[in-house]
Amino acid sequence: MARLPNRFPKVRAVYERDNNENGRYTVNPVINKGFDWVFDNAEEVEAVEKIHGTNMSVRCKDGEVVEIATRIGDRSMNKVNPYSDTESHYLVRGVQNSIRRGYIDQYEDGWVFGELVGPKVHGNPYDLEEHLFIPFDWLRDKCEYRSYGKYSTEFEDISNWLQNEIFSLFYSRMNGTDLSEASVSNGVFVEGIVFVHPNFNQSIHPNTLETKRSDEYGSVTRTVGKLRRDMFDWYHDS
Repeated sequence: MARLPNRFPKVRAVYERDNNENGRYTVNPVINKGFDWVFDNAEEVEAVEKIHGTNMSVRCKDGEVVEIATRIGDRSMNKVNPYSDTESHYLVRGVQNSIRRGYIDQYEDGWVFGELVGPKVHGNPYDLEEHLFIPFDWLRDKCEYRSYGKYSTEFEDISNWLQNEIFSLFYSRMNGTDLSEASVSNGVFVEGIVFVHPNFNQSIHPNTLETKRSDEYGSVTRTVGKLRRDMFDWYHDS
């Protein structure tokens, strides 16, 4: 049986973070070590929507889901019992709904990481009628911001992009919003961005966010980085 990872892979912020004058832990313009590629090679970088969900993972074997794990309870990966834990019913149903939609069809073996979203998760910002497990690969395919890299990647411009210009592609897709007319007036702001290096699949298992380091499940290598809107001063001051 495949080993259950100790915790979900850690994706680090691309900018350094420190406490501002109000005591909030926010980003500053200094690029974290190892993340220069996010800005120097911006035209080749994938800027993928980071959705506001709950960390979940499923293990596939021979194309079938055989285990489910979640971070609910603590920062560890906690195995979900689909039979006796009534509190986990919506987690299991989210995986079932995604199987029905074909979101997990491509996976044969190994742990697949993603997010659970739906009516019981964070106030349901995406107005979903059912719970869904969304693999990271699905977001890479369906929710990439292709405008990234076409404009300035200076700190202030990235900050303004996140604050004022990009709405949730995931919300738009789930609710049938016309992409040519979509805006923050009929969608919701993106929660954040996951930046993916052009060589991502060469250093990390293509179906997961597992690293190939000795501490295989401890920390994602710096071929993946993130920014959330709540990492900026303006988010808390608005």
